[in-house]
This record gives sequence, structure tokens and C-alpha cells, in this order.
Amino acid sequence: MLYPAELRARSAVLYHRCPVSASRRGTLALLAGLAGGAMAPVALGRAALTPVRADEWRLADGRLLRLASIVVPDRPDMLAAKALARARELAEESELVPSVLAQADRFGRLVGSLRDGRGHDLRAGLLREGLAVVRTGEEDDQALLHLLAEEAQARHAGRAIWGELDQAVATAEDVGRRIGRFVLVRARVVAHSRRFEADFLDFGPDWRTDFGIRIRKADLPAFIAAGRDPAALVGRVVEVRGWPFLASGPMLELRHPLELEPMP
Repeated sequence: MLYPAELRARSAVLYHRCPVSASRRGTLALLAGLAGGAMAPVALGRAALTPVRADEWRLADGRLLRLASIVVPDRPDMLAAKALARARELAEESELVPSVLAQADRFGRLVGSLRDGRGHDLRAGLLREGLAVVRTGEEDDQALLHLLAEEAQARHAGRAIWGELDQAVATAEDVGRRIGRFVLVRARVVAHSRRFEADFLDFGPDWRTDFGIRIRKADLPAFIAAGRDPAALVGRVVEVRGWPFLASGPMLELRHPLELEPMP
């Protein structure tokens, strides 16, 4: 399972292991065209930094900086510890320069990125080594696509978490045991319905108890434009990412097309 402990209550996909196809590249280009404006980063200048987790750092003045758009996994066991050890190594190798987005998270932490003296993004390094995965909702598509490309390298090579996909990827039956923890789920869509101003995808015979996905009406046009029309996914195996919560059964609410990946 994958999760940031501080976001257990939030409802909110990782990509398949094969290389990116031409059609996939076309979809990513389309999604990039749908991007809204990025939040402008605000440089904090050089500062003493201490990693609390690989994706959370304490500044010299006591404030916390959470790395935007990534999640450090807690499964397989010891992977979070390995990521933290690697983060400490990177901090010792080069003085890191923090840059923050224009707004803090709901816990009051700064949200942003860290770059070394050569301009290399720490987040990209963690993703490339398979020690983190991408989440959406904080940066625009251009930034996300860059991070997803780094994540795809690790997945294709089977590095770290991607070398143990049986632990990293949940089935539809597993989701109920992972409520509040950021998960990747791979399962076959059984049914589609439209009700309560939303589209629903069901992954079992009983929508009242089985795992499902909700896409709100306001978000649906972006999914359709990106070739992810939920009505066309019945019978397809898909991968989704996010924070499951309990509705009738376990559910994910998807708000961005990059949170859903139809499998070949």
C-alpha cells in the first residue's frame, strides 16, 4: 500500500510497466494541453533542511516542507526507511534549495520542491529510483507529466516498489483493507452507471459493497477529452490511484484523467 500518513482521510494511479506507447504519448500531450496555470513557486533561498520523511523536510526555522505531487510508499516493508536514508544521502551530497508553491496544505505545511546545486529536482530522483510515486492535485499537467516520466523509468526497470508489484498494487477485493492509504488498484470494470450528478464504475456484482470509482459531472469532460470516457471502460482492466474512503463500499473519487489508466 502507498500512503502519506497525514492524508488518511482524503479521497482523491500509477502507470503500467511497459514502455510508453505512441498512443500514450499522444494522450499525455493532450492532457498537457488541458493544463491550467501552475502555481508560481516562491524561492526560499538556501536553508538548513532535515528530512522527517523522504517527502517531508524540516527547515531551520522549524517549518515543515512537504514535497509536492509525490507520495512515499510504506509498502513493501522498509521501503519508506530506504527512501528516508536516500533523502539523507542526497542532503549530504549537495546543499538543497527549497521552492514553495503559493499555498500551504491543510496542515499548514509548506508545499514545494527541493533542488540541488545543479538544479536537479529531489522528487525526480526519488521517483526514478522507485522510492516514490506521483499524486495529482497540486501542480499543473506539465509538471505532472515530467514527474510521471521519471516514475515510468523506475516502473519499467522494476526498481524498488516496482520490483514487488504484488505488494504495491491492490486488487478490488483488497481496497477495503486500505482505507485512507494512498493506493494503486488494478481491476476489471464490471459496470458503469450515471447517478447523483456523477459517473460510477463498479468492480464487483454488488455496487453497495464492492469497490467502485466516482467521477463527478464537472470533471467528466476532461476524462472524455483524454480518451478516458468511463462509459467506454466496461470490461476493461484499469489502474487507478488515490485515497479510498467508505461510501456504500470502498470507493475512490477521481478528479484528474491522470488518476486513471486503461490497460492494453
